[in-house]
Amino acid sequence: MGGALVGRSLSNHVKTGPLSEAIADFEVERSLAQDELRQRYRGSQQQTLAHIRAVEAELRQTLNQLEQGHRARAREAKAAFQQAVTAFLGAAPKRLEAAVARLSDQEQDVLRAMPRSPWWARAVWPAAHDLRWRAVQV
Repeated sequence: MGGALVGRSLSNHVKTGPLSEAIADFEVERSLAQDELRQRYRGSQQQTLAHIRAVEAELRQTLNQLEQGHRARAREAKAAFQQAVTAFLGAAPKRLEAAVARLSDQEQDVLRAMPRSPWWARAVWPAAHDLRWRAVQV
């Protein structure tokens, strides 16, 4: 029985030797292929990241240009508004003075057109038109 086992182990070694070598070669090649795939993946990952950074930089530059343009237009609009306010404030006193003068003239015209009672009647018992005259005068 001992001889059969020893013979069988020797023949198994002879029969499975090429398979064991093929499996070892396969494992080596698989390891090399995986390493190459990892390197290619890292390379493509680095290229993608570099492309993303370049696009981000371009977008930032475009955004900065847009912001500068908007700020410049906002400053121009603000300056135009301030000029308009200054012009309005410069012209307002003259217009208000003219309006006050016209109102004063109209008030005097209204007072002259209103009928009045004699002074002694106004002092003792004023009529309704005398009271309206006083209201307009005030």
